[in-house]
Amino acid sequence: MPITITGVTASTYVASDCIKVGEAVPAFSMVYRLGEVYMLADATDLAKSRAAYFTLTTGALDEFVFAVPLSGYSLGLIGPTLVQGTQYVLSATPGGIDARSALVTGNFITELFLASDASTAKWSLDVTEIAVG
Repeated sequence: MPITITGVTASTYVASDCIKVGEAVPAFSMVYRLGEVYMLADATDLAKSRAAYFTLTTGALDEFVFAVPLSGYSLGLIGPTLVQGTQYVLSATPGGIDARSALVTGNFITELFLASDASTAKWSLDVTEIAVG
């Protein structure tokens, strides 16, 4: 079951972008680019597994949301209790994040972050394009 994030904190400045979404997108979701818009990413399809942003705000079809790119910073995640040293990946649930062990055969591995403690995510995106065997 994907982790549930209800907020984020940052100890340093993290630049966000304003992106247009092509469907309803909840805050704290993973999205990938499809043409000129961003859609909910998931591990069930190679194209959808190419996550590019983590949304900070909610948006409806054709609205703009604030989002951060998926690499090079640490964010405190409010809501979930992370397991230190665990690799978290894009889940099979659209927009979701889960521990790598939750992936099943045929899911594509998109590494998102390593938990440095119970609430801190050290983001380092790796879209492997490798499916679980």
